[in-house]
Amino acid sequence: MAAVSTERGVASREPTNRTGPTLSSSVPRMPSE
Repeated sequence: MAAVSTERGVASREPTNRTGPTLSSSVPRMPSE
């Protein structure tokens, strides 16, 4: 159970931060340049 809780917290924070400002800022900036 501890492994699931840890994986959910990390997976919930990694994709949220990477898919949010990272992808949103990297996608429109790459083709724009």
